Amino acid sequence: MDARKRVEESRNWFERLAGQIPGYGGYKTKELAREADWLLRQAIADRLAQEVRALEELQRQAFDRRWLQVVGELGRSVQLLQTLADTIRTAPYGYAGLFDAVKVKEAQLDGAYEQDAALLDELERLSQAIGKAAAAQDLPTLEAALAEVKASVSAMENGWAKRMAILHGQSTA
Repeated sequence: MDARKRVEESRNWFERLAGQIPGYGGYKTKELAREADWLLRQAIADRLAQEVRALEELQRQAFDRRWLQVVGELGRSVQLLQTLADTIRTAPYGYAGLFDAVKVKEAQLDGAYEQDAALLDELERLSQAIGKAAAAQDLPTLEAALAEVKASVSAMENGWAKRMAILHGQSTA
């Protein structure tokens, strides 16, 4: 899903006409980038919320099977994912408005957008790892799948931290 393209296509005739006004077009383009940033972050947060529910169900099943050694690990993963989803959902816009004191350059916004796309890729890996965990028929298989879940959650947290560093003009190397 390319949120920037979706937002651009949703512009009405008046917005397209106003985009021809000198100075307004660049400002409007940045506002569209902000909207695309928001849409993409909401999609990521919504997907994370789905994965949280899947992990909660997995935690319940592990408890029912008396696999108590993984219940705590599942709870920590649920908590980390829920916190990440909430952080992403409520994060400030990627681009500062016209009169804001802190400005974010378009290159920074593009870097953040690329990081968001990487988060979506990692979210797919997380979903697959949770699927493996849900399909586990024995405790060792579940523990191996949970190691993948944990690694994916960690990668998503690092990806979000990189995104925020990009927006604040900090090096991510």
